[in-house]
Amino acid sequence: MAKPAILMRKERGHLVPIDSWAFEQLDALPEGKELSVRITQPRSIGRLNWYWAGLGLLVENLDDEDRAKWPNARKMHNAFLEALGYVEKIWRIDGSFRIQVDSIALDNMTEEEFAQLFENVRAMAVRLFGYDPWQVWMDERPPR
Repeated sequence: MAKPAILMRKERGHLVPIDSWAFEQLDALPEGKELSVRITQPRSIGRLNWYWAGLGLLVENLDDEDRAKWPNARKMHNAFLEALGYVEKIWRIDGSFRIQVDSIALDNMTEEEFAQLFENVRAMAVRLFGYDPWQVWMDERPPR
């Protein structure tokens, strides 16, 4: 099983642990040990939650015919990803294939990739359904 990532922050040209657990993990390594480091930036949970909230609102406001096609946010999400080409072919032994939508999991897309996907989904929702559920969602919630 893979170890969880140690979260670090760049300060004055050096990487430093962001919390005590990360410090303990780094401190447990032998001094002078060479490490392989993969630089990634954590995705925004807030943007991901907003994405799902908007899809949920879109589904709630579909007419009966469209809701029969896309009864929940997950099915709507899959339809958007397939339409936008966020898919891969899964080949079967017999030479046929099925299409599988890409994962938007936090460890599968960068923040920039997800932001682009979100804007593409949002634009398609406006074009197909005539309104922006994310804007409606923001307008209906008081600022914090």
